[in-house]
Amino acid sequence: MTKTIITILKVLILVLGMTACNKRDVFTPTPPKPVPGQPAQQPGNGGDDHAEDSLITIQVRAVIRIGDITYDSVPARLNIISWDNGKARVQQILLKPGANEVKIHRKSSHHELELEKWNMSDKMVLDKANVQENMLYLIGGGKAARKLKKEMEYVLINGQYVAKSSTEYIYDTQGKLERVMYYKKNKQGVIYTAMSEWLSYTNQQVTSINKFDSAGTLVEKLFFTYDQQGKIIALRKDDISGVITRGTVTRMATENGIETMISYQYSHNSITMEYAMLFNRGNLWQGVATTNHNNSEIGRYNYDTQINPYVHMNWPDIFLSRQSKNNVIWSSKEYFGSYPISDPVNYRYKYDGDGYPIELLKDHKAYNSTNILYTTKTTYHY
Repeated sequence: MTKTIITILKVLILVLGMTACNKRDVFTPTPPKPVPGQPAQQPGNGGDDHAEDSLITIQVRAVIRIGDITYDSVPARLNIISWDNGKARVQQILLKPGANEVKIHRKSSHHELELEKWNMSDKMVLDKANVQENMLYLIGGGKAARKLKKEMEYVLINGQYVAKSSTEYIYDTQGKLERVMYYKKNKQGVIYTAMSEWLSYTNQQVTSINKFDSAGTLVEKLFFTYDQQGKIIALRKDDISGVITRGTVTRMATENGIETMISYQYSHNSITMEYAMLFNRGNLWQGVATTNHNNSEIGRYNYDTQINPYVHMNWPDIFLSRQSKNNVIWSSKEYFGSYPISDPVNYRYKYDGDGYPIELLKDHKAYNSTNILYTTKTTYHY
């Protein structure tokens, strides 16, 4: 019995002793002293900080000016170097067309942004004090447009591409398009000038184009009138038969893009035609032509994100068909009334490093059929 009481007393004494302990009695380890020559650990370099807490989101968009045309819906590569206490953090991002969310380190003293596209680069430096959450930053730079000098067209025959025709573009000493020469081969294989166009300017604007046939006979004249903003508002075509075609051009901004309407009248009959074109992001997405005799044609188009050389040539025609800044990669046509023999489909491009097409393979199918009638190849030379 005595032994039992003694054991109980020992347990009570032990419990009371543990209860009496306070925080001052608990051992707290102290961090080791820094070793000379080694930097002290900085916040964010260890694993205690939350990664999202140290990042800030900005918006970056590639905007590149080629000649007089702005390309603001293009993919590009973005390199970012963020500097923090002499240390560099490097990112490489593939930007999509349009605005992109980009995360950079909030505590970095400054950020060096470099955008690479079409064999050119543009740089921007963002200081820590000037970086704002969700701010949109535009980067891209610009350079002069290249001049398209020649096209060669081939047709696929028995598995081989055979030369069919060529087009030569001649510029004056100021870089303006002066002549367009069309060449073909006759049955004997001799190359001849099938047609030519001669452009005339007033105040840097094309005001007339004369077209000549292979014999040098003037077969067509085109005239263009501009508004104060430099946009065509009226056009006229006089052909060799004496028929005069007049067109008036109006433009209107809509929620889907810019709608351009050309109203045509003809001197030799009462037929009228309305051609409504819908432009979005600098490209013709849909064109609808209707006559007062209920004939119609509807065209729909999709585009790449590369450079269309024709838009930089200042070379208008009666349908204003060379205004898209990118290249067609898909098209679909619907007709009511008259039908063409064939329609182009399946556009397949090769590009150079500057973003220009150097080759186009294009299939041509019969209307209302999936059968491919023939395939052409066009090569572009600058």
